[in-house]
Amino acid sequence: MDALVTVLYAIGGPAKQTRDLMSLSMHEFVIFLLALSIGCIVNPEGESLRVESAKYYDIAVAILSTECIAAHPSIEGVRALQLMSWNRYLFDDSNGMNAAYILNGMNAQVARTLGLHRDDAMWSLSEERKQQRRAVFWDFASWDAMCSEALGRPSTLTLAHCDARLPVDTERFLNAEGEWQSSYSAWQRSFTRRCQVKLNDHVFNARKKSHATILEMDRLVREHPISECLRVVNVGELDPSVPLERNLQRTVIFVSTQRSLMLLHRDFFAFCMAERPLNLVKAKYASSVLAAFRSAIYIVKSVAALYQLIPATIRFCWLWNTAFSACVVLSAITIKYPGSILGPGAWTELDATYLLFERLAPTSPGIQRVLPELRRMHQAAKTSRSLLDSPNYKPNRTTPGCSIQERDSFAFMLGHARLIDSSAAGDDDDSPYAAIRDNPLLAGQPVAGSSSAVDMSSAWGDLIVQMSSEEY
Repeated sequence: MDALVTVLYAIGGPAKQTRDLMSLSMHEFVIFLLALSIGCIVNPEGESLRVESAKYYDIAVAILSTECIAAHPSIEGVRALQLMSWNRYLFDDSNGMNAAYILNGMNAQVARTLGLHRDDAMWSLSEERKQQRRAVFWDFASWDAMCSEALGRPSTLTLAHCDARLPVDTERFLNAEGEWQSSYSAWQRSFTRRCQVKLNDHVFNARKKSHATILEMDRLVREHPISECLRVVNVGELDPSVPLERNLQRTVIFVSTQRSLMLLHRDFFAFCMAERPLNLVKAKYASSVLAAFRSAIYIVKSVAALYQLIPATIRFCWLWNTAFSACVVLSAITIKYPGSILGPGAWTELDATYLLFERLAPTSPGIQRVLPELRRMHQAAKTSRSLLDSPNYKPNRTTPGCSIQERDSFAFMLGHARLIDSSAAGDDDDSPYAAIRDNPLLAGQPVAGSSSAVDMSSAWGDLIVQMSSEEY
């Protein structure tokens, strides 16, 4: 980007500027315009300039059509498509994430066409060009993995076909003690290669998951190295004396890892909740319950603290979508187990986050879209808490929350898009719904003798159906 700015704003008279501009490709012009478009969205010094951002984006798309990436693939084209995808996500409309995912699929094909996914150590290229190729590829792979995680869909890139090396960390820096510290970019690329892509494959595949495998992936994420300068010292507390950029990087790294852990344990968390153990923290999969709970708490506290320090982060919809996902976990605990040892903490953070979302909704389209669902969860949790003093309260049962008519909305919110209404099947044991009706997990009863390899394809959706039923 610095090289583009140097050329576009070169000093030396019209003749020199014309020669310099002619050296740029159409794909490089597109990169410049998309950078301006993204800058208008985030605009840390004022209001988000969405109209201006859309204009720059439209011009970039028009220019891109003059030099088709499919016919003329280039490294600059890969970077341009990544920025287009990032722009669609940051623009925060109802279809932005889907558009970003589709663009990533196209970009993956362009990257493979250029061989960016392969080890170029023995290729006849300059060292500078090799480093550029590696940086472009792993930056795109990081963004692709994040989009896949956000949507719960397969990554467009798989490690089985990639052996590209990580680029040299040119942004590393010395700390106050004179020790070298890895940069944020280096951490992001390394985490993608060693953890994120593997984790997405485990979390979002259609195969049965072993709890032992989940715990192994948990260890992989937690043990991934992070520079001391990029570590969060106190969760929910940011040091104002630290540069804003460093605080932002620390929080994004911390929230990214906690989100990954929460999603990793989410299915076994849902399965454990569906079994309705008398003591939640002594259940068979209590480690997943505690991991999901802890990550959810860390996420909402970190996002709130970052917004308090940097209000412009309201435009980073990824942070707020992650906070909303954390609220789903907190509300499940509060609704089903308000009297458990985890209940008070879950309710406190859920209530605080709900109030923050209510306050910020007028300034964020993304928060506006999820706020109705958050209100329902908050109201159900509030009702559950209010019945703690009731003489009829039972620790292993939950309290009235939302109506049956709202269960579809809750289930879709949690990614369980295809629902089967077992009530429509009647009592016909030969119907395809009979297995669901007779399934003890879907009926909300304990599963006797369940093994550690559990089919989790529907457990999370089934949990939210239970949360929404009249029994609660």
